[in-house]
Amino acid sequence: MSTNPVNNPLGTLGSTPSFVSSQTSPMNLTGLASNIDTNTIVQELMSIEAAPEQKLKLQVATERARVSALQDVQTQLQTLQTDEQALSDPGLWAPTQTVSTSDSTKLTGILTGTGAAPGGYQVNVTQLASAWQQTFTYASPAQDDNFTITPQDQNGNPLAPVAIKIAAGSDINAAAASINSATGSPVYATVVTAQNGSQSLVLSSRQTGAKYDFTVNDSSGTLTQTGSVSGLNASYTINGGAPQSSASNVVANAIPGVQLTLAALTTVSGPVTVDVSNPQANESAIQTAVQTFVNQYNATITDIQGKLSQRPVANPKNATDASQGVLYGDLGLTDLLDSLRQSVSGTYGSVTGMSQLSMLGVSTGAASGSGLPSQSSINGQLTFNTTTFQSALASNPSAVQSLLGGTPSTPGFAQAFDALLNPQIQPGGVLATYISDEQQTQTDLNSHISDMDQRLQQKQDMLKRQFAAMEKALQSSQSEGQWLAGQIAGLPAVSH
Repeated sequence: MSTNPVNNPLGTLGSTPSFVSSQTSPMNLTGLASNIDTNTIVQELMSIEAAPEQKLKLQVATERARVSALQDVQTQLQTLQTDEQALSDPGLWAPTQTVSTSDSTKLTGILTGTGAAPGGYQVNVTQLASAWQQTFTYASPAQDDNFTITPQDQNGNPLAPVAIKIAAGSDINAAAASINSATGSPVYATVVTAQNGSQSLVLSSRQTGAKYDFTVNDSSGTLTQTGSVSGLNASYTINGGAPQSSASNVVANAIPGVQLTLAALTTVSGPVTVDVSNPQANESAIQTAVQTFVNQYNATITDIQGKLSQRPVANPKNATDASQGVLYGDLGLTDLLDSLRQSVSGTYGSVTGMSQLSMLGVSTGAASGSGLPSQSSINGQLTFNTTTFQSALASNPSAVQSLLGGTPSTPGFAQAFDALLNPQIQPGGVLATYISDEQQTQTDLNSHISDMDQRLQQKQDMLKRQFAAMEKALQSSQSEGQWLAGQIAGLPAVSH
């Protein structure tokens, strides 16, 4: 079992109590008079007195580790619930369509609405849309040049002119940059270098199509037009019908509900087939959702099993020892684990013949090579046979939905599994209450430790005062003895 590290200031039992190192001693005992190491005696006596407090601190480490382990289980179950709820999400089972083409280098398509008429469409592209181009020679202006570009709309009607400024002394590249960065510029400017080294400025309409022409009005002579290339509309047919035209290579209405992007002509290779699928559930998304649930289920029961099987350390000496096996054999988690394992083998849904997860390829796995149950099966680990699942989904998608996600009238696996998890992980639920109780126990233990610290400090101070008084008394006695010896030595000798 993996648990979060447990922070605890304890070393081993019998080490210096925390109150000794954290508070300044009121006096220092030297033992000079008694020739006894009274400091060491006090420390040893206080270590004995502090033994019960050390045990309380180990209990705090155990409670902290238990809270961390329970929170880990809670997080695992919350993730499992999210994955389980995804199986009954109506969006997962909503019919969708796909668009594919026989040659995506020439033509691609996407859905533009809620649906399109299914079937195959033969699209022949005979011309791609292109933009108007005009070529100019360029002469660097001696002073700022202000000119206008007037674009045309889709019908060839002129729009409001756009003012362009080229700063005095700008070379051809700077001029191109000024045109491209001008607000509302209707053209792109490109510098073209000929083989002889001469350079031209090519302006291209920012929109493709035969009508999106533009005019340039520059009376200063900075730009002088030397050529023009007309824009073209795209031309194509659908299923051999009448030719259709589009100013853009992105065609919105050629096939109702489908947007086509024309990328190349098909006059040589032949028409490109655009296939619009029948509306159906997204098989790939459903399979991914089931796989995600299976993975999280296995991770969850593995985590719980690990916590239940890790044995506590007998006679723990430190916080690391005390944090081991904090949920060993926990009855509540054992019952929860049994319920989880039973739930994945239950009967759900409303369709006869497809009422268990094993019929979708979700089970505790096949036997091992010896014919005996595999270890993963014994542990309750799920396996997911995607071939079995894909076959079931293709043959009867509504039955698969009924089994996994339920129907308005009949709950499925997801609803039943949710009813199992919710009391455990909801706010104020079983795990939340369990965690709250353990945190309160921590608080109570820390309060006892704080009170005990005060009592131990008082005990230590009392011992130091007693030993200090003893030292003082011994010193006084020794001083008096020395004085008396001196007095006796000073008496006149008695003659015989």
